[in-house]
Parts: sequence; structure tokens; C-alpha cells
Amino acid sequence: MSTRIKVVGFVDIGGREKNDDRILLHKSVYDVGIHEAILEMPCSLAVCDGVGGAPRGDSAAEFVLNKIKEKDIADLNDEKQMSDFLSEINMKLLLEQDSNYMVNAMKTTIVGINFFLDRVIYYNSGDSRLYRYRNNILRKLSEDHNITQEMLDKGIYIENYEIELMNCNRITRCLGAVNVLPPYIHKINNNVYIKDIYLLCSDGLWSVVTDAEIEEILGKALSLKEKVQKLYYLAKEKKNQDNISIIIAEIED
Repeated sequence: MSTRIKVVGFVDIGGREKNDDRILLHKSVYDVGIHEAILEMPCSLAVCDGVGGAPRGDSAAEFVLNKIKEKDIADLNDEKQMSDFLSEINMKLLLEQDSNYMVNAMKTTIVGINFFLDRVIYYNSGDSRLYRYRNNILRKLSEDHNITQEMLDKGIYIENYEIELMNCNRITRCLGAVNVLPPYIHKINNNVYIKDIYLLCSDGLWSVVTDAEIEEILGKALSLKEKVQKLYYLAKEKKNQDNISIIIAEIED
């Protein structure tokens, strides 16, 4: 199997006055622009979207991704290690708020994936998403932690639930909050194949661009950079006003 991953990451302020989004391409954190890399496994990718109601959401996103950047990824190769590490980051984020008298000021969603030769570990807290595109089929791997999804999980019928999910911005989990459920973490063994494409994004993309539209663009004969640009321009065309982050990663031959 290949050990190399081609990656393109993009961050844009959208229609907001402040950019609360950040992306991590292994050992580099970005807050604006488009960035390309060829990474060797093991490596990590992540998106953080600072919670809009928290005045220091941008600082929270930066803080969390810098902690992941500084960590040796070899120590994050199973669910328990990843869970313990995210709990540690959450505690440090809470202490950072307390020490600066900023209670509830630093909160962020997160979605991330760690690639190893024989497995992937992926995780999320909040509504930033991870998708996999394989054999012309798009599959959402992450969980949405918002009010609408929790109602669906409890079996409560919601008419036009796909539209409701796209419009729902009331999240139920994030980093930097007290007494919330831990992040969702999952491991897949021996299930990374050449030409697999992984998409990580904030809700600035998926809240306006449907899964069907994402699937169609990922299936086009375009470079990863062109796919990122098409997704971004479609979100703008649909009047996205939020910050937007997109990472597309493809397993190389």
C-alpha cells in the first residue's frame, strides 16, 4: 500500500468579520489561503471551527490544533490514546480560559484523522465533518453533534430532516465546554486504499452544499486544488456567509 497522501487545504473568512476556522496539515496550522502538501504516513489532518457564540473561538481553534501539531502522532494510534489526548487538550483549554478570566470564551468544534500504514483513527466533536469518497460513493464518517441529529438518534420524526440538519447550528458537543459528552472516536484497521479521497470541512461548506453535490465534484476528473475551488465557489454561489474550511486528501499510487 502507498505511504503517501496528496493534500490540499483551504481556509476563508467568508462573509464574517472574523475568521474562527483553522486547519492542520500534519505539522502546519493555517488560518487563511490555499495550501498543498505531499505527506508521508503517519500523518494527521484536522479542522477546527471556533464556536461563533464564544468571543475567542479563533484562539480556541488555534490552541487545539497547535497542541495536536506538537504531539508525536505515533502516540495517537488507537482510540484510547486519542480519547485521553483530546481530554487532556480540553482540560488545558478550560484552564487557559480560567487563567485569563474568559469562562466560556474559548470553544471550538474539531474533526480530524490520523493516517497509519495499517489503520486510520478519526474523531470529531461538534458539527465539522469527515467524508470518504471511494468507488464513486461518498460516505459521511463523522457524527453530527447538534440538536437535530440528537432528535433523529432518539427516533423523533423530523420532516425534511436533511434541510433541518443543514440549517441547524445548535451544537451539543465541542472542546472548551464543561460537562459535555466526549468526542466521537473511531478506528478502521487495514481499510485505506489507493485513490481513496477524504474530505474534512467546517459547516461553512456542508450547511449550503449537499452531500450529492460534494459527491459529484469529488468524482470529477480534476486536480485536488480544482475540486477544493469548485466546492468553495459553489458554497459562495449558494450565499454562504460563514467561515469555510476544506481539506481534501487522496491516497497516492
